[in-house]
Amino acid sequence: MRRTRTNYPAQRNRSAFHNTSWMEAARCRGETDTFLAASEDLVATRQAATRRALSICDQCDVSVQCRDYARQNEEVGIWGGETESSRSRF
Repeated sequence: MRRTRTNYPAQRNRSAFHNTSWMEAARCRGETDTFLAASEDLVATRQAATRRALSICDQCDVSVQCRDYARQNEEVGIWGGETESSRSRF
């Protein structure tokens, strides 16, 4: 089953929403589909999207902030060069 996150900030840790200005500098802006490949997609398509997303993260100046944000907020998809499964270890 695919995890989903709430879109209601009031139900989440408000401290996590302080200073998200780093998002403006994210190299992935406008590439949502690459980072949130649907579970229904063909395996090859998901793997290609994952490789593309990770290569974008490798070149991003704010990947550390992105990764930390995703870990704190249990985000879905690829954030800061980490997949959901790699973040689940933290």
